[in-house]
Amino acid sequence: MYNTEWKLLTYIDLQEADKNLETVKKYAQLSMEFCNRHVHTYWINLTDCTKITRYIDRQIKEVEDLKLLVRQLTGVEDEEQVRF
Repeated sequence: MYNTEWKLLTYIDLQEADKNLETVKKYAQLSMEFCNRHVHTYWINLTDCTKITRYIDRQIKEVEDLKLLVRQLTGVEDEEQVRF
């Protein structure tokens, strides 16, 4: 038997991740606006709107917190230098 230690190195294009996050945030905003406009109408996807309005802010906040963590781990505090 051999004692082997594996190290994993992963490359993430932070600029691409930042663009994807902005797209998700825009879509989330549009979805919430749609749900707010149709709050008094009866339609089949009402449960989806209920879920979106409950969880979307929390999930985006979690990603934003992870974005801050990446900045802290890389030692770069300037958002313009490290984009996620």
